[in-house]
Amino acid sequence: MQKPERFKLSPMWWKRAGERILLGIDMRKVLDASDVSLPARAKIGVQQVHDLISEGSGLYDAFRSSGLRLPEELWYLIAAGERGGKTGESMVRLGDCLEEARQRKKQFIGQIWYPLLVIMAGFMVMGIILIWVVPQMRDLTQSFGKDQSLPWITEHIGMLYGSLFSLAFTGFLLIFAMLLMLRHFGRQRIHWAKTGEMIQNWVPLWKAIRFKRREARLLRQLGILLNAGIALPEALSITANSSLDRWEQHQLLQFRKRLLLGSSLLECILAFEFLSPDTRSILSLGQENGQIDRYMLKTADELERNVNWGIQNLFRFLEPLTLLILSVAIGGLVMAYLMPLMGLL
Repeated sequence: MQKPERFKLSPMWWKRAGERILLGIDMRKVLDASDVSLPARAKIGVQQVHDLISEGSGLYDAFRSSGLRLPEELWYLIAAGERGGKTGESMVRLGDCLEEARQRKKQFIGQIWYPLLVIMAGFMVMGIILIWVVPQMRDLTQSFGKDQSLPWITEHIGMLYGSLFSLAFTGFLLIFAMLLMLRHFGRQRIHWAKTGEMIQNWVPLWKAIRFKRREARLLRQLGILLNAGIALPEALSITANSSLDRWEQHQLLQFRKRLLLGSSLLECILAFEFLSPDTRSILSLGQENGQIDRYMLKTADELERNVNWGIQNLFRFLEPLTLLILSVAIGGLVMAYLMPLMGLL
């Protein structure tokens, strides 16, 4: 059987489709009435979904089999809508999640362009000074018979900066390759996933942002599934299957196992290591009120706001740090240029 071509649907398509389903329109009619502005590949994919549903496949299986490109952590929305009878609401929510992801991407690009521009300008200035200005000063000094009195920094500035940049670039490549290796093997073996978790937790600021983002994502997934009427053990199973991290899968399945073996929900929440103490206390209160799904969704929104605020502060810290490092580097080159000149004077 030929593998279907991959395609994706815009956030607006999901919102419109969900709103039509909420009006009582059949899913197949919604697919037939898809926007004519869809790309050719997306039209073919939507038609495949229509055919699979007509043959008796479920919505989740139809989208999976048709080659739809969707972030793995969002597939649970389709499953939750289908199982809980809230397909329209889930599709609207899916469109909102995709739109939020697009906005975060735009925000990230808007925040990162300035430091990148400063770094590029700094490297251009350093390249001009290192390649053209410093050699000119060496020649000028030697023409005055001062070749034996060149300062050490002027004589070896090229080798010094070349070594520093080579070490930095090599270190970056090694760290990047190590993270890719841990990510690849972490999806296959649990001990690799646990090792990757420990290594990433060594970086304090990254650890805090990553922990809160994952906590918000898990709470949102579980809250939406519970709100759709899915039992907590099944919601934990769906969330674990949508995760690409084996260590995260292991913790979710352990949560489910403890729950099925008779432990109370409060004990399971306290033993789940992906929750902060504040979140545990909030969920305990939600359990007492019988509205744990609402508490999960509310806590997830608050955590996401904190994560966005933390990322913004991180970029605010990186900008002056970048300027400081480039200023020191360019200052060293200017010193290598001025010291022979001071000797001549």
